[in-house]
Amino acid sequence: MNSDLTIALAEKIIGASPPSSAQKAARDGIKDYLAVTLSVTEGHINDEGWLQLCKLWPERDPRSLALLLGYAGHALDFDDFHAHFRGHPSTVILPALFAVFPSQAVIDNGRFLNAYCVGIEVAGRLGLAMTHQHYQLGFHSTGSLGVIAATAALCYLLEADVDTTACSLGLAATQASALRAQFGSAAKPLHAGLAAQSAVTSYQLASAGFSSRPHGVIDAFLDAMSSKQAIPELLIKDWGNPWRIETPGLEFKPYPTCAGTHSAAAVTQILRDRWLSSGKTLAGLIDNIYRIDVAFPLGGDIAANIRIPENGIEARFCLEYIIAAMLIKGDLLLGDFTEPQLDPQIMALAQRVFRNPDRSVPPDVLAPEKRFHQITLLLSGSMQLSHRLDRQQFLQLPVDLKQKWHNSLPNASYQEIETWLDLCLFDAPDSAMSIRQKLIASLN
Repeated sequence: MNSDLTIALAEKIIGASPPSSAQKAARDGIKDYLAVTLSVTEGHINDEGWLQLCKLWPERDPRSLALLLGYAGHALDFDDFHAHFRGHPSTVILPALFAVFPSQAVIDNGRFLNAYCVGIEVAGRLGLAMTHQHYQLGFHSTGSLGVIAATAALCYLLEADVDTTACSLGLAATQASALRAQFGSAAKPLHAGLAAQSAVTSYQLASAGFSSRPHGVIDAFLDAMSSKQAIPELLIKDWGNPWRIETPGLEFKPYPTCAGTHSAAAVTQILRDRWLSSGKTLAGLIDNIYRIDVAFPLGGDIAANIRIPENGIEARFCLEYIIAAMLIKGDLLLGDFTEPQLDPQIMALAQRVFRNPDRSVPPDVLAPEKRFHQITLLLSGSMQLSHRLDRQQFLQLPVDLKQKWHNSLPNASYQEIETWLDLCLFDAPDSAMSIRQKLIASLN
């Protein structure tokens, strides 16, 4: 293993030059992050964990800001996803960037957008270098890998030198942790907040001259966090070709649930619409279903690990509840996955949902890009409805980010949302600073 991998990565970060097309993708990523974050910080959706954190961290110093903004961005599990990273990169990277700005009055928009692109690049490459083993071992990449990605973005934004960047990355790696065992609790979004906070801390320590080894730390991190299954060269090979923020790009969620449930939700919606379009009633469908089978590659439900949820947060990770909710309501609404009480009608129908892993296809761990969900509704009278949707087909379905803003901020006026969306164009010299100021103001 190359013992100078940490330095090599630092050099790539500092010398990065993302194209304008990557900056365009970054604008959309910021737009999505702000929608789901403001939903929490402005109180459109009540989140008990958020209220507790605000009491514990009332300060507005950079580390506190990073923690709060990271948690808020992931609290609803409605934020973006990156396939190579196998997690949610923006809710760690952007909070760190917004929390720590250079001292000058006006922040260069291009440098801010580029820093975000660099963070996504490192996130995606870390995920590839770690291979599937990191996630299989039980780590939540959003926190465990996101801290390094966010640190990289900060070092680029603040124009750190190579040695400072290398030390920052090493300090971030030594603080990295987040466990999938916490899915379905407030600790999951806390992973994002803690990772953003640790990124700020890492940069601050390194830039102050705090002692940290500049060599070999990222190498050791890859080994330790993958059971020595990592492919280190993927961290820097063909850097920026393509830029990960463009290819495979950020995936914006249409539903406020675990990304691993989305194609199942979409298939269910298709079957529901097919039934109703034939002139039949919804009651006729629900009353006649005696069993619902959901098929997927073996291991394809690793993230959707909750079978019987006890609250709305746990329901985000429950295939059974999500399929039942889509059948009954025709959509997955934020309120259904935040309230402490679950809908008894949905819970009753969820009991008729059965998971059936398809062992005739390669397991998910070997081909996650080929994941699919096939839903079969078994009805009385030997009738059945069935449909299958794979991951690539699902990704072709459009996500309207503007509508997502209105869904996420139901109490905001049209003009308030338009003002935010205008800022996300980054066509004014002070756009980045204005977004930061308004975002911090939303915490009060």
